[in-house]
Amino acid sequence: METEVWAKFDTEFGAEPPLRPAQVVLADGRRALRRRRVAVGAGAFAAAAVAAVALGQLTGDPTGSVEPADQPSPTPTRTLSSAALAEQKLTAAVPVDTSWQQECGGAAQPTCEAYQEDLTVIGLRPDGVLARVSDDVIVSQRHDIDSGTTSPIYVVEVRSATTNAMWFVVSRNLDGRAVIRRADPSQSQIDFQTFADGLAADHSPSGTPPLSRETSPFGQ
Repeated sequence: METEVWAKFDTEFGAEPPLRPAQVVLADGRRALRRRRVAVGAGAFAAAAVAAVALGQLTGDPTGSVEPADQPSPTPTRTLSSAALAEQKLTAAVPVDTSWQQECGGAAQPTCEAYQEDLTVIGLRPDGVLARVSDDVIVSQRHDIDSGTTSPIYVVEVRSATTNAMWFVVSRNLDGRAVIRRADPSQSQIDFQTFADGLAADHSPSGTPPLSRETSPFGQ
């Protein structure tokens, strides 16, 4: 009975196809394995791309990239000009003397702000040292003249927060008292150095501005 069934199958379906050569089957299997690996790699890449997009949406960056943290900007270095450096050095060489403040701010005295408005901004201390009345007095030019005595003649250009540049000639007379004279460079036809050289030569070049007598700020 079983033999007849198998015979009927053989008749209806025909003979079994011959087996393919082993090398052909092996080659087909390798090609299929490569296709499977490519498919798996593409799937992994697609999954990574989806994850990157999702991360970008969470962080507000549609590309999914992470921006580097902002680095602090370097602090710019201020470079002083040679003229500014020279002015800074000249100013530092003249100390500040605030002894004049004894004349203001007390009972029946003017305020120190009002007192300073009429105060000569530079003068000689009792020890003969050239001094400024406040920190905001800037010495921009200076020329010292040997007077032949113990105290030189100081020729200086100064300005402050409340005054324009002025030229001062500061010296001592024979009895030791300070003598201060002031000139306005806006009324001068010569520059500061020519003005100072004229004083050193004991003559007034043409165009020299007029000199006015000033009161010493340090009580001499």
